[in-house]
Amino acid sequence: GLASGTSFLYTPSMKLLLTTLHSRYIHSSLALPSLAASCADISDLETIILEQTINERPEKVLVELLKEHADIIAFSCYIWNIEQTLRLAAELKFLHPELYIILGGPEVSYGSNELMAANHQIDAVVHGEGEATFRRLMLLMTEADGHSLPDELLQKAGGITFRSGDEIFSATAGLTIRELDTIPSPFAAGLADFSKPLVYIETSRGCPFSCAFCLSSVEQGVRSFSMPRIENDLSILMAQGVETIKLVDRTFNYDPVRADNIWRFILKNNQKSRFHFEIAADLLTDDNIALLKSVPHDTFRFEIGVQSTAAETLS
Repeated sequence: GLASGTSFLYTPSMKLLLTTLHSRYIHSSLALPSLAASCADISDLETIILEQTINERPEKVLVELLKEHADIIAFSCYIWNIEQTLRLAAELKFLHPELYIILGGPEVSYGSNELMAANHQIDAVVHGEGEATFRRLMLLMTEADGHSLPDELLQKAGGITFRSGDEIFSATAGLTIRELDTIPSPFAAGLADFSKPLVYIETSRGCPFSCAFCLSSVEQGVRSFSMPRIENDLSILMAQGVETIKLVDRTFNYDPVRADNIWRFILKNNQKSRFHFEIAADLLTDDNIALLKSVPHDTFRFEIGVQSTAAETLS
C-alpha cells in the first residue's frame, strides 16, 4: 500500500525555480521556458528561470540557487550535467532539508527508481515530456491543503517517480501529448532568452526511425506542431534578430513537403538569422534540393549524422 503522504513545505504562495547547467555559455534552454509557459496560469505559483553552466565554480552556482529562496527546485538533466546536478541537489538538501527537489530530462527519464534510491536528496523525477506532467504536479502541490500531499493523488498524476518517507513509488506512465499545439509557446509568452547567440526551437517530436542504440526509438512515430504555430514561433525569433535558430527536431526532413513549406516561410521572412537543421540526407528529394539551391550563403546549416559502422554505408 501507499504511505500516508508526501511532505513538503507548504506556503500560501509557492516559489518554483527552474534551472539547468549548460555545457557552454552560448547554449540556451528550451525545456525550462516551455515548463514555465505550461505553468504560467497556476495561481499562487511564482516561477523563476535560472540557467548556468558546468564550467562555473560549484560554490558560485550553489549561492545563486540559494539566493532565490525557492520552495521547489526543478533541474533539467542531461548527460553532461547529471553528476554536478546530483552534487548540487545534495548540498541544497543538506542546507535546506525542507526544499522539494525535482529532476527531469532525458538523463533521468529511465531508471528513476535506482537513481532515487542512490540519491536521497531527490524528491521526485518527471519522466519524458514534461509540460503536462509537470503542470499536474505543480497544480497538486499548490492546491494541497496543509503540509502533506496524499500519495494517492501523486500516483494518479502519472509520469513521475516520487519519494514518500523511506519508500519510492512510480506513478503510471504519463500520456504522450498528441496535439502539440496544446503546449503553450514559450516564445509567445516572452519566456525565452533572446540574448543568447543560439536559441532552440522544435517543430516536431519523435523520429521516423527505430535505431536500437537510440532512445528516440522508444517513442513510435512523429508528431508535428501545426504550420500556423510553427510560423508564429519562427516569426517571433526572426523578428528578435536571433543570431542562430537551431531546430532540435530529430529528423527535420522526415516529411519533405513539410520541410519545403517551412524553408519557404523562412526564406520569405528571414531578416538576418542563421538556421541549423538536423536532417537525414537520404530523405532529401529533388524538390528539396531545387529549393535549397536558392538559399543565400551562410543561412542554412545541416547536421547529418550517418548512423552506421559499415564502411560501404559511410563511403
